[in-house]
Amino acid sequence: MPYGLFVLSYALSVGASWYLSSTGSAAADARAHSEFEGDSLQTRRQIQAGLNSYYEVVRAGAVLLSADNEINGAEFRRFVAGLQLRERYPGLEGIGFAQCVSGRGLRRLLRAIDLDGNRVTVWPEARRNQHCPTLFLEPVDDRNSAALGF
Repeated sequence: MPYGLFVLSYALSVGASWYLSSTGSAAADARAHSEFEGDSLQTRRQIQAGLNSYYEVVRAGAVLLSADNEINGAEFRRFVAGLQLRERYPGLEGIGFAQCVSGRGLRRLLRAIDLDGNRVTVWPEARRNQHCPTLFLEPVDDRNSAALGF
C-alpha cells in the first residue's frame, strides 16, 4: 500500500507538472508569436516607407526628364544637389543618367556631352548596335566617376 501511494502520488505530480508546464508554455508561445507578428509588421512598414522615399527620387528624375528631354550636366548637378542625397537618402550611392543611342549616333552624343563640359569615355570598348553609356552620375566621388561611360 505505501508503495502504491508513492507511485500514485509520483504519477500525479509528474502529470500536474507536465500539465502546468504545457499550458504555461502555450501561453508564452502565443504571447511570443503575437509580439513577433507586431514587430515584423512594424519593421515591414518602416522598410516600405524607406523604399517609397527612394522611389520618389527616381520619380522626380523621370519628371525632370519628361519636362525637358535634353538635359545638360549643370542642370543635372543642380537637380541632384537639390535632392540632398547624402543627408536625406543615406543608402543611395548616387543618381545617374544614361542615354541609349545607336552605334552610329554614339560619336555625335559624345561630342555634344564634351561641348557641355563633361568628358565621357565609353567603356568597355566594343562595337554594338546600341550603346547606353552613363553620361551623368552625381554626387561626384571616386566610385561614381569610375562608372561614367559604362
